[in-house]
Amino acid sequence: MRKGAVGNVGVGIADGIGLVAREEGCADDFVLTVETGPVGGITSQGVAFGANVNTRAILDMTSQFDFYHGGGLDVCYLSFAEVDQHGNVGVHKFNGKIMGTGGFIDISATSQKIIFCGTLTAGSLKN
Repeated sequence: MRKGAVGNVGVGIADGIGLVAREEGCADDFVLTVETGPVGGITSQGVAFGANVNTRAILDMTSQFDFYHGGGLDVCYLSFAEVDQHGNVGVHKFNGKIMGTGGFIDISATSQKIIFCGTLTAGSLKN
């Protein structure tokens, strides 16, 4: 991400972007946001997702989405459930269960750049 850029981090594997940026020493070069309202800081992972550490501001969700809808995002990091051979990305269904899209549609529709984060396998992921 370029210096001064504003990005969004989605839930799932993408929520580790803030930690990687901190490890690399570049976390202060750009601003990460989360759809629940945090602006800046380091994004939390897993069940704590949505709460950032050392935020610059916290907006209500409606205002955060107004910012996104207005084209405020330079980049977004979004997780996916599946990608087909044509590059179509599915985010709403995991293991046959419909989970919904969350803010994915709003965020991906107006971001200047989308970076999809996930694991690609043929069939299923096995440990």
